[in-house]
Amino acid sequence: DDARFMTVFFFLNDVTEGGETVLFGTDLNGTYGKERALQGEEVWGEIESRCQSVASCPRNGTMPPPFSTALAVKPRRGTALFWYNMAIDSKGQPGRFYWSSIHGGCPTRSEEKWAANIWLHNTRQSEEDSVEQEL
Repeated sequence: DDARFMTVFFFLNDVTEGGETVLFGTDLNGTYGKERALQGEEVWGEIESRCQSVASCPRNGTMPPPFSTALAVKPRRGTALFWYNMAIDSKGQPGRFYWSSIHGGCPTRSEEKWAANIWLHNTRQSEEDSVEQEL
């Protein structure tokens, strides 16, 4: 089975206000512990339903509850983030989805945000497959 197991996200320009990428699955101060990261949809479904609105973006430099432990990364040209979307076993087969990979983008306040993704799959992708999957 084909699966996107890793995402590499590149920032292509600086953004002076807003435009943060928020990694909701991070726990910067250890509030939730490792157990939450290993939970499934019963925990992360609620978080995911609330993480794509501006209410989940930083305000005055801090993240609002319940996202106060999430990492918010400011766009800086030439920097990149990466995260695992799911586990892959030793035979290259997809395992469990990492709900902690949930992320979102905040709106910019003054200029455009330019970014690019590289998605790593566990199977070889042909050019035709890649184009069709994106459309």
